[in-house]
Amino acid sequence: MLEQILGGRMRICLETLQILSTTKNFETFKNRMPLLYEHLPFLSKYQDEPEYINCVSQAKQSYELNYPDRTVDDMQIAAIFKPAQFPLKTMHLKFVAQCASRFTKQMKDEIDSLKSQTAKKNRVEKILFAMDIAKKELEDNCQECEEYRVAINAIHNVSRETMVLKVADTIK
Repeated sequence: MLEQILGGRMRICLETLQILSTTKNFETFKNRMPLLYEHLPFLSKYQDEPEYINCVSQAKQSYELNYPDRTVDDMQIAAIFKPAQFPLKTMHLKFVAQCASRFTKQMKDEIDSLKSQTAKKNRVEKILFAMDIAKKELEDNCQECEEYRVAINAIHNVSRETMVLKVADTIK
């Protein structure tokens, strides 16, 4: 029974880590991140149990059977293998920064392909809104991280660059 519970939680962690590693949607991010804060501490209580390693192996196999187009990466294995040692806050910060970067790139690519100034302005506004969400996420959850200042500065830089786009757009 415990093995089923552990395996289920491990699969949720594997799926969540994969999603957080690829999403550019902050709503998805905000819905998924709490799952790691719930499941990893639970798993850490059992990581030294003899059957735990078998659960990790079974969870990995189950994940790869359900998602044959994906492979479990080292970060995912590290999280479920030794959840007590997994740097969750640091990864939280990195996931925020990556999500912001992917979203900004998508919006800038769209801006480059748009003809309407109104549509371009809307994308610029979306970037600024997303950077506000990213900044708040970092402030609320990652201030104790070593790389916090670097991440906040990167978000500010994106916001400044986006404001330049906005100003340049109003001059046209």
